[in-house]
Amino acid sequence: MIKMRHSIFNRPGDINQRKKMKEEIEGYLAKVYQAEAADEYKDVYVTDHVAKQKKFSTINKKDDEQFF
Repeated sequence: MIKMRHSIFNRPGDINQRKKMKEEIEGYLAKVYQAEAADEYKDVYVTDHVAKQKKFSTINKKDDEQFF
């Protein structure tokens, strides 16, 4: 759509217009690339992974002291 609009309103030899058109296209592409990158990470979640303390089943107090 942008290129079609540019072709309709093009003034041959107008350097300022060409520069503005180029900036418009580059801005659009940057926005699209940013949206694609955000879309790739929509299912990624950050969680706090903390290791749980290991639990042991022991028979007597001597074994309890050995593990801790």
